[in-house]
Amino acid sequence: MSEEVIRSLEEGPDHQPDWRNRVVAIYLADIAKAPDGKSRLTEILFTEKDPFVRQFLRFRYDGVCSNAAGFRYAAGCQARNAARGPASMIRSMLVADRTPTEIAAELGTTRLNIVTFMKVFFDVRRYLDNEVWLQRIAMTPPEGMGDAEALRERRWLTAAYQRGWEGVEQVVFHRVPSTVESIEATSRQLAANLGVRALEYVGDLQARGEAPNENDLRRFLAARNVEARQPPRETGKDDGYLKFVTALHDTMVAKAEQTGDPELAGFLAGKNSDAAPHEEPPQRLRRRFAAA
Repeated sequence: MSEEVIRSLEEGPDHQPDWRNRVVAIYLADIAKAPDGKSRLTEILFTEKDPFVRQFLRFRYDGVCSNAAGFRYAAGCQARNAARGPASMIRSMLVADRTPTEIAAELGTTRLNIVTFMKVFFDVRRYLDNEVWLQRIAMTPPEGMGDAEALRERRWLTAAYQRGWEGVEQVVFHRVPSTVESIEATSRQLAANLGVRALEYVGDLQARGEAPNENDLRRFLAARNVEARQPPRETGKDDGYLKFVTALHDTMVAKAEQTGDPELAGFLAGKNSDAAPHEEPPQRLRRRFAAA
C-alpha cells in the first residue's frame, strides 16, 4: 500500500513533497474496503512509523488525533487554495528558504500550523540544497489544479526558486523595491534572465540547423550597441565616502567618551548597542541565498 509512494529523494527521483498526504489517501482507501474499518485502522497505526502520517490518518478518519488544530489549518489552506492561494503562498516561502517561524509571522499564525502544513503537503525543507530537484518541484504544479491556480502556483514558486525571498516579496506580496540597491539588483536579474532566454533562442537556431542570415547580424549589432551604452561604474567613489563617514563617526565616539557631552550621548548609545548580543539569524539551507 504505502510502499507505492516514494518517501524520500534517496529512494527515487520522482519523490513528491506531498508524500504523506498520498500515503494517507491510500490508507483511507484500504480502510474503506476492509470489512472492519476500525480494526484495519488499528493495524495500520501499529505498523506505520511516521508520526505525522499516523496522526493525519486519524484526523482524516474521524478527527480524533493529536494536533487536530494544526491538521485543520493545513487541510484548510489546501482546500481554499484555488480561491485564495494560502497553500501556494506557504509553498513559495518554503522554496525561498524561510523558516516556519518566519512564515508564521508573515501569516499571523503559529509555527506548529506551518510545520504541520509543510510535513503533510510540502515536505521540501530537508532538500532545499538540491537545486535540481527543487527546480522541478517549483516549476511543475501539483496534479489536480485548475489552469488559473496552476499558473499562479508556477509563477510564485518560480520567483521563489530563482530570486529567493526578494522574489516572493515582490511577486507574491507585491512589495515594491524600496532602495536603490534592490532596484538595481532587480534590473540586473531582469537583464540576466532575458540574456539567458536570448542565448537559448540562438542555441535553438543552431540545433535546428538554421542557416545564418542578415537578421543574425542585426541582432548581434543591437546587443553590442546596448552594451556600449552602459555607463562605467565608479568603483572608488562610494568606498571613499564610506571611509570618511566611518572615520567621522569614530572621532565623535571618542570625543563623547572623553568629554561626557550629553549632546554626543547618541554616539555612545550606538556603540553600546553594537556591543550588545544580537539574536542569531536563521540558518539558510539554500546555498545560493545563504547570506539573505
